[in-house]
Formats: sequence, C-alpha cells, structure tokens
Amino acid sequence: MFTKKYLLVFALLSFTFKLSAQNIVTLDNAIQTSVNQIMGQILMRDTLAVQDFNATLNNITTVAILDFDAPSVGVSEYIVSEFTAYFLTNPRFSIVDRHNLDRARKELDFNMAGEVSDRTAQRIGQFVGAQVVVFGSIRPIENMYRMQVRAINVETGIVRAQVNTNNIRTKDIRPFIGKQPRDPRPPREPRQREPVNASAAVGFSTTFFTSGGTLGFDMVMGGLSVGLNIQSSDKFFLNILGDAGGGIGFENGSYYFGGSVEILLLKYILLGAGGGMTGANKLNSGDEIIPFSPYIRGSLAFRLFPNDDEMSFSIKAFYDYYFDYGYRMGIAISILKFFN
Repeated sequence: MFTKKYLLVFALLSFTFKLSAQNIVTLDNAIQTSVNQIMGQILMRDTLAVQDFNATLNNITTVAILDFDAPSVGVSEYIVSEFTAYFLTNPRFSIVDRHNLDRARKELDFNMAGEVSDRTAQRIGQFVGAQVVVFGSIRPIENMYRMQVRAINVETGIVRAQVNTNNIRTKDIRPFIGKQPRDPRPPREPRQREPVNASAAVGFSTTFFTSGGTLGFDMVMGGLSVGLNIQSSDKFFLNILGDAGGGIGFENGSYYFGGSVEILLLKYILLGAGGGMTGANKLNSGDEIIPFSPYIRGSLAFRLFPNDDEMSFSIKAFYDYYFDYGYRMGIAISILKFFN
C-alpha cells in the first residue's frame, strides 16, 4: 500500500511536469506562430474586402515593422529581423526598409526603441507609405516572457490583428540582454576637398646677418619679392617668388636678382630653393667691380602665424653658393602680403 501510494504521487508529479513543459515555448516558435497568424488575418481581411479573387492575389500589401518594446535592443532587433524574413517569404507582402524608418524617426522626432502607441504607429506608416504597421512588445512575467504583437491599418487606424504568446523561455532571451542600442546614423556625405586659393604675393625681406665667401659681410641687405602664393587651409602652402635687392656692407656693397620656391614641409616649416645672379661694387681686397655671377640658394623658414591666410611672416635661414666667389649664409625676415 505504501509503495502504491508513492507510485501514484510520482505519476501525478510527472504528469504535472510534462503538462507544464508542454506550455513552454521557444522564442523562435513564438515568432513563427505570431507571424503566421498576423499574415493570415491580414490576407483574410484583404480577401473579404475585395470581390475579385484574382485581384486579391495580385494585390501587394506594404508592411512597416517597428522596433519592439523589449528588455534590450538585441531582443528587438532579432524579433524584427525574423518577422521581416518571414514576411518576405510571401510574395503578397513588401517590407519598408530600415533606412526609411530611421528617417521617419528623425523627421517625426520620436524614439522607436520603446512602447509605441497605435496613433504613433499610424503616423509612422503614413510617413513611409505603408498600408499595415506591425509592432509589439516582449516583457518578463515571473520567470517567463510574454510577447504581444499588433498590426494596424494605416488608413483607418483599426487593429487588423493581435497575437499574444505566453511562457516564452527565459534562456532564449538572455543571450540578447546587454547589447548596446543601434545608433541610426544618416549616410555619410562624400568628403569634400579643401578649396585651393591662388593669390598674388608682394613683400620684402631683410637680412640682418650674412657671413662667408669673397663677397664678405653685409651689414644690411634687403630686397623686394613678387610672385604667386597657392594654399589650401594649413595643409598646403606654396610660394613662387621673384626677388631683387642689394646690400650695404662695411667694405663692399652687393646686389642680386633671382627667384625662389617655398613649400610647406610641416605646419610651421617652409622648405625653399632658388637661385639667380649676384654681384658687388668692389672686392674686399681692392676696388675691382665684381660682375654678375650665378648662385643657388637653399633655405629653411619658420612661419610665425601659420593660420593667417592673408599674410606670411617668417624667419629664414639660408645658404647661398656662388659659382665664382664661394658661399654666403645668413638669417633673414620675410613678410609677404597676398592679394586675391
């Protein structure tokens, strides 16, 4: 009798557990069941509303599937993607793409990642040109989840279908918890190139130290510069200049004319190269006039105000090599004004 009693209790517990297990549904089964019922009710009402059955078969219903009110955005995105896939298997439906829904969210100024009212769903459907809007929620109830799905007619605002599914397994939801919200950004605009400005350049330079070579030391040396400046913001800067000038020295005076090119090496540094002809009124050791002789120049300049696009101020270190008289090096200050 004792054994039979426990066998009866065990049988009742097993039957109860089995009955309870049969009521638990997976998330995928809940989605599939909801989609089938929603699609079936939409198609049935379309058929009843149209007298010509052949016309009904050729009629395509445009559906907008909104984000679900869910414990995380990962759950919502999974449900929406599964709903979309199921609807697309039926040629009687077309789906509004996510880009248009994101544009509707931005234009109508609302957040789709939350509970959506029937009126809001209707406004979204009108904006994107849908005939039916599908939306819903999935929420925890005790240790399970409950999913509710609604489909409304955009034109009338009437609920065309509603499906409730209880006892969805928690372990199907857990992997999606904690995912960060999707950030619907508008498509990037193509990157535009910085405009390039070309300007006439006029200025002068003053050399306050020179040394070396047969031409000797000049106490003051300066000249005028005329040319072209090409620049684009602070990334590209080019000077093409013609120079002419002279100097007054302790024992001689010199004069020159030539040209130079300066290009931006770094934001503050200009690398230059040039050349020309130079001469002097007498030698260090006598009164002989030095005729014009070719020379080449290399320079490195530091720009004082690199963000100024109307003028250029720089301190320049240069090295000149004279084919007939050796070399000369020095430091100069250069000021240029640009005219568009």
